[in-house]
Amino acid sequence: MTQEGGKIPELTKGRVREHLADETDPKAIKRLTAARKYLEELS
Repeated sequence: MTQEGGKIPELTKGRVREHLADETDPKAIKRLTAARKYLEELS
């Protein structure tokens, strides 16, 4: 996922999408998808 212990600094929908496009780890993809859904519900 990321070098900083799996955290995405300044979490935004765009940054989550960028990370999802590059990610290959199934667990990380699951977490990023959950984060994206969470952020979409906040909008």
